[in-house]
Amino acid sequence: MAFAASIQKYRSLDRGIWLIALARMTTAMGFSLVLPFMAIYFVKERHTTLATYGMIVCFAGILSALTQRIAGGISDRLGRKPQMIAALILRTVNMTAIGVAVIYRAPLWVLALCLITNRVL
Repeated sequence: MAFAASIQKYRSLDRGIWLIALARMTTAMGFSLVLPFMAIYFVKERHTTLATYGMIVCFAGILSALTQRIAGGISDRLGRKPQMIAALILRTVNMTAIGVAVIYRAPLWVLALCLITNRVL
């Protein structure tokens, strides 16, 4: 009974929110597929240590957790839908930047910045 009641409140959400959530889920799954291959790329192609990559991912996770409060404040001021759309667009641009950075062998700090930014978005 409690489960059915909790589902009911989500059914009342706007269809646009559901579409944005689906798109966000898709980009999150795509990024989760990229992360293991980025580790291989950092170590095999760019000759860094796995510890270096691990520190980048760890820092990204910590920064992501810390920025959630800021994101909540922005959502309170702008609304959740505009914030979700902006973050989705920025994340798409950032994922493209990661691909371009790999293709053109950008400096490692550029790749690290892209990975960290993607976690924050």
